Amino acid sequence: KDLEKEDVVEAFDDIVKDLRDKEREKKAREKEKRRKLERKLRDEFRQVLEAKALEGLLHSKSDWEDVKQVVKEEPSYVELNKMKKKAKITASDVFEDFATDLEDRIASPKRAVKAAIKASKLGAVKHDSKVEEVVEMIKDFEDLADVEKDHVKLSVIEVIAKAQHKHKEKEKKIKRYIKSFEKDLRKYLARAYADQLETLKKASMEEAVEKCSSKLQDSSAFEKLEGKQKQASFDKIRAELLEEEKDEGGMDVEDGGKGEEEEGEGKSSKKKKRKRKRGSSESSDNSEESEDEEEDSSKKKKKKSSSKSSKKKKSKKKRKRDDSRSGSD
Repeated sequence: KDLEKEDVVEAFDDIVKDLRDKEREKKAREKEKRRKLERKLRDEFRQVLEAKALEGLLHSKSDWEDVKQVVKEEPSYVELNKMKKKAKITASDVFEDFATDLEDRIASPKRAVKAAIKASKLGAVKHDSKVEEVVEMIKDFEDLADVEKDHVKLSVIEVIAKAQHKHKEKEKKIKRYIKSFEKDLRKYLARAYADQLETLKKASMEEAVEKCSSKLQDSSAFEKLEGKQKQASFDKIRAELLEEEKDEGGMDVEDGGKGEEEEGEGKSSKKKKRKRKRGSSESSDNSEESEDEEEDSSKKKKKKSSSKSSKKKKSKKKRKRDDSRSGSD
């Protein structure tokens, strides 16, 4: 009560300011705490990626979707994934940085490893080559003496990963060729053996292909595929065509029986329809006749009534004339 209004307002503003400052400090502390936690988790996750790379489970060219399957149960990944909505750097960003760094780190060692593999008994790695076996094979190569063992191993993993990628791409191409070849083979075999599919049973692939159009042999799929692959496709398509022919034959017999039944049913239904039409026409005729009779009777009644009324009028007029005559007399 003793304070002036200005003093009260000033005291209130000071309190509000203090509260806001405390709130800002609290948020700043929380932000710093979260930032440190994120950095800690990123560092831990990076160590996980390094370990998985040395195990051969991922490499610098790995897809993130594949990497996720490898690290999905790691605590650092799980925690980072929970914070991804608020975090500036996500787990996928950490992997991208790691992959770029890994590629730069092993660029020089990888060239030396490739040269060592080429000079060794291996000559080249395959998609199914084992990392440890390749490392053991090239360990005494002079140019690798000063290279860290981990870098040698990581480089070998990268080289094998590239061979695996090429193998997968080749398999995809072969699948496309097989699909194209089987499509053409089905079409041309069906034409060539249209009326004599039974003879296809004993025909060899060479004989069957020779009987088909020359377009089949000129196709890129026919040229790219190996003999075993073409033979497997031929056996598959031939079996399918013969099975289809067998099924169609069985269906013809069934369809014939069904056709006769349907024809019989059709005839009986037609007869029923005719009967219904006759019945309906007769009933309509009867109704029309009854209506005509009613009309005639009504007309006759009208005529009778009109004739009676006219007779009455005439008799009235006659009486009037007779009365007038008697008056004049």
